[in-house]
Amino acid sequence: MGGKIFHHTHWSPLLRMQGSISEVKLEVVAGGEVIPMVINAIRHDDGAGTIVHDITAYVARDRDRYEQELLRSRARLEGLIAELEQMHEASNDRAAFAEQMMGIVSHDLRNPLNVIGLTHRMLADSTIGLDPVAREDLDILGENARQLERMLRQLSDYARLAETAGRDHPLPFDPARLVAEVVEDHNARAPSGSPEVRSAAAPGMPPRVVLDPSRARLAIQSAITSAVVGAEGRPVRVAVGGVEGGGRVVIRVVAEAPPRETVVPASLRGDHFDRLVGTPMERIGLELAVVAKVSELFGGEARLELAPGASSTVVIEWPAQGLGDGTTVAQG
Repeated sequence: MGGKIFHHTHWSPLLRMQGSISEVKLEVVAGGEVIPMVINAIRHDDGAGTIVHDITAYVARDRDRYEQELLRSRARLEGLIAELEQMHEASNDRAAFAEQMMGIVSHDLRNPLNVIGLTHRMLADSTIGLDPVAREDLDILGENARQLERMLRQLSDYARLAETAGRDHPLPFDPARLVAEVVEDHNARAPSGSPEVRSAAAPGMPPRVVLDPSRARLAIQSAITSAVVGAEGRPVRVAVGGVEGGGRVVIRVVAEAPPRETVVPASLRGDHFDRLVGTPMERIGLELAVVAKVSELFGGEARLELAPGASSTVVIEWPAQGLGDGTTVAQG
């Protein structure tokens, strides 16, 4: 029955329309065995008014095995793709959960840390004549409390960036002026005796950029903080410039101190926190992650460059104009 239906609906109409049929695969059942075959046909007039169909057929077992293997391979590939998509979705869920946890942890730990800081200040103010060992212990307590406060602030900043990705508010601003304001604010807040951070304009700087100024400010602040920690009391300078054509703004934050051997040049990524481990002077990874995350949202990049024995530089490169979703537009 199936053969008759195929003949009336496909085989015969095609022969009448185009005069030939090529590479029709059929399965012929003979003696209980299924034989894969390929059939070709040509329709012509024999000259006596009779329509003749010349048909050739051959057994295609090898071809059938090859096609079946292709189908099985395709099914396996589709299964692997589906599994990979599930793993990717699960990874995104874990990343979103981790980002939420960073925000929760930084918020919940802030209150007890504030109590510790307040208690430290009260003890420091009331313990006149404290012996040197106890005073040293009190100073260590204060330093660790400040370091924890700084890390919690960084966690909060990073979590907020992750939560608001794609919801930035680009506005036109002068990049040199923004850098100068951030540097001035840093110097005003820095502890007494800290080296002054200096800023300067470099050639090629675009006079105006259209980006989210609050995120730009956060990235510059984080880069400066990272450089100050790495400089270990030595000078830090910030140069804001651009590339030829004015399509990109480049900010270089230079710590004029020999970089530690454990620090290597790298393209910064918003999901790498390697430098959170190590000595206190090397715990700058989260700040650089904030810089990288902002640069990623702007459609730019950030990297760490080293001059062995001389300095380390955080290089921030952003498009002079961005769209709200983190993509960029060309400059004409």
